[in-house]
Amino acid sequence: MLEVSERDWIFEALKEKGLATATRIITKYIAGRLKGVEDLVKCALCPNMCKFSCPTHIVLGSETYSPAGRARIAYYIKKGLLEPSEENIKPLYTCLNCNACSIWCPFEFSLPDVIHQVKVWLRQKNALPERLREVEENLRNYRFLHGIKPVEQARKGDVLYIRGCTVRHRIRDLAELTVRVFRKLGIDLATTPEESCCGIHAYYMGSDDLFKELARANMESLRSFGWKYAITSCPITAYAYRVLYPRLGLKPPLKVYYVAEVLKEVLKDKELNEVKKTVVLHEPWALTRGLNSDSVIELLKLIPGLRVKLPMRHGREVFDVGYYCTLLAFINPELARRVAVERLRELKEEADVIVTASPDAKILFTELGAETYDIVEIVAEALRGVS
Repeated sequence: MLEVSERDWIFEALKEKGLATATRIITKYIAGRLKGVEDLVKCALCPNMCKFSCPTHIVLGSETYSPAGRARIAYYIKKGLLEPSEENIKPLYTCLNCNACSIWCPFEFSLPDVIHQVKVWLRQKNALPERLREVEENLRNYRFLHGIKPVEQARKGDVLYIRGCTVRHRIRDLAELTVRVFRKLGIDLATTPEESCCGIHAYYMGSDDLFKELARANMESLRSFGWKYAITSCPITAYAYRVLYPRLGLKPPLKVYYVAEVLKEVLKDKELNEVKKTVVLHEPWALTRGLNSDSVIELLKLIPGLRVKLPMRHGREVFDVGYYCTLLAFINPELARRVAVERLRELKEEADVIVTASPDAKILFTELGAETYDIVEIVAEALRGVS
């Protein structure tokens, strides 16, 4: 029987590109020497089998908003075959950067990584969707995604609490509850009004100089005090500190954990109240694919009475939503809403009550009328004396 390689369909697609081109690409792939624009070629020539995992393609049904579609746009722009107009470059910035496509890619590509250098090149040429210019200015002038930082008092503690821009801007009650939960567990959280954005939006825009500036400023802040470690309510912040900053050669002086990573260890030997709920879990990609963390589901298993169901797409194959932790809230909020509607439909097939580890998801699902809890709100319910 003829053996069929998992990559044979790639080779079939390359046949249509001519022998010389196909041979060069395959040879470089085998030798592991593909760099820069050649990576775009590989992705652009692909039959786009990963598109079924791409949230924006699923809701729009447009090849332009698929992984290979974005790679083609980036390639054509870089080669001068397509003008870098507002309309042409916009699809590059509607990518959720969630890496869902990488799970199914035979080359193990991350589309955000593949198109990143083109976005850097575009930014150097002053090309950026108009709606994102204010975001960039906010980050440059205030180091806060939403402009002027909120007026707050510093809070002393042994562990730094990095709340994240979305929590500080939209769901401050969650930050206060997190402080009370950890205090109940004997951990005093420190907060600072000077907390700055992790800078990931600058990275998504291709503004690498600004991203590096914010990253270095955050590193200096971590070195200024004697904190044991840091926690954050924002999974994308943990991802930035633990994955993206090291790519710049910056090693954080202390570990930055998502809240559930600490809570699952602290609560192991605690007596907890029953929480009689049936819930469905939505995890963000930054935890499952980005940090390879199963901390949220492990934490929920500790809570008596809580019945946790998982949607069809979960774990490393999670279908994520994006709002403030992506560029969608600023460039195409309606698309962000449509992605959330699609995810909510899938979640409600399992349960009407949602638990999430994503501030973005809590905002979007709540606005769509779904009963939605952050993971810390469930923990607070399981602890005695936390309100």
